[in-house]
Amino acid sequence: MRSLITILGFLLSVAVSGQQDSTSIASEKVEVVKRYEASILQASRKEISFKKEKTTKLPIRYNYNLTGEKIIDFERPTPEIRPIGFQGNTKTGKESFNGSVYGGYGTHQTLLVGAAYHYYIEDWIDAGFKVDHFSANNSNGIIEQAELFQSEYRDIESSLYLGYHLGNQTKIRLDYDFGINSRNTRRDSSNLLVRKWGADFSFDHNVFEDNGFAVRLGGGYHTGFHRVDDFKDSKLSGSLNIIKQLSDVISAELPVKFVRTSFQAIVLEPSRTSFIDLILRPKIRFRGQNFNASAGLEYITNDDDSFIFPLIDLSMDHIVSILDLRIYTESRYQRNSFYNLIEEVPYMLSNAANYSPSYLRSYNLKPSVNYLDFIFGLNLAYRTYENDYNPYGYMERGRFTLNYLDRDELRITPSVNWSPNENLSLKLTYDYNIFLTDSLDLFYKPVSTLRL
Repeated sequence: MRSLITILGFLLSVAVSGQQDSTSIASEKVEVVKRYEASILQASRKEISFKKEKTTKLPIRYNYNLTGEKIIDFERPTPEIRPIGFQGNTKTGKESFNGSVYGGYGTHQTLLVGAAYHYYIEDWIDAGFKVDHFSANNSNGIIEQAELFQSEYRDIESSLYLGYHLGNQTKIRLDYDFGINSRNTRRDSSNLLVRKWGADFSFDHNVFEDNGFAVRLGGGYHTGFHRVDDFKDSKLSGSLNIIKQLSDVISAELPVKFVRTSFQAIVLEPSRTSFIDLILRPKIRFRGQNFNASAGLEYITNDDDSFIFPLIDLSMDHIVSILDLRIYTESRYQRNSFYNLIEEVPYMLSNAANYSPSYLRSYNLKPSVNYLDFIFGLNLAYRTYENDYNPYGYMERGRFTLNYLDRDELRITPSVNWSPNENLSLKLTYDYNIFLTDSLDLFYKPVSTLRL
């Protein structure tokens, strides 16, 4: 009976608890989420401390020379590591320009004046020009009485270049140069007038940083004309340079150059009037922590002969405290053409150019010491020349004829470079030559040269 009463009481309590108030509203827990918006008063700058090492940056030297070997170097400097929160100053599309006006005066009424200008917009335009005037007059004195040399000489040279970026990694450039010089060996002589002009074109595509590849195509045409001798000289060239990165520290380079030299002479009846040269300089570059090295082979072939020369360049930094060391080889190959020689011997006879291949090879050792703002260097070189030109006499109107010889020499070159800051740099160089060939065969070759 008691159990029955207990069960009835339990069922009654469940029924009562199950009833709901029809006027009540069910309650739920709602969580409101709102994005935090900081006001200006609540914001504060967070200081990020970092240490930036001081680096010495050498000044950029732009070379306005009209002639000279063009060296292509696609190597990039090691990037600086910075904290991720430090963005630095962004420099894109920066416009820059510089110009210079210079002049000099010396003995024999020598006058040199010139001007140059360079305009540059990053990743867009690269343009500029250069004009030089040089003149000398020696109308009075022993030289004119002996009628050995010119009494008056004038030379005007100019160049104009324009480069345009087709994109961040592609660039085209056009160079044009023009020159005219005249010389009179005595007052009643005719004017020995020479005109020169030429143009070069280059196409560069560089994706070395992204894909480890760069290519450069180039070509040019240059010619010179001697009015009195009725002599014309021309040079047609083409070049290709390919660079491929093989690893983080190794890259390969393959430069190829083709040159065709020809001439026309009314007074001569030569057996040949054109010469072809093919030059290959493949090499491999290595980059280490304290050294840079490259090794390759130079192969030159022409219609008559071929040459092979090792290309070595090893630079080691701080091998002993402040001592650096460089071991390298160098070479220079060109034809003994009228266009090339008139730059070095402006008083030569036109038919003195024999168009033989002139080949310079040198083996160099260069230690240097860095101390404070100074760099003291000493370059020791053993140099061999093949078909080196040599003025040795004079003909009508005091003009030189040339002979060509093979010779060897030792060259000792001490130098001092002072760079107190990024905007100032002074370099003093002294060349001293020890000729290993009979000195009686050499004329007008300097024993020593001082340059500042």
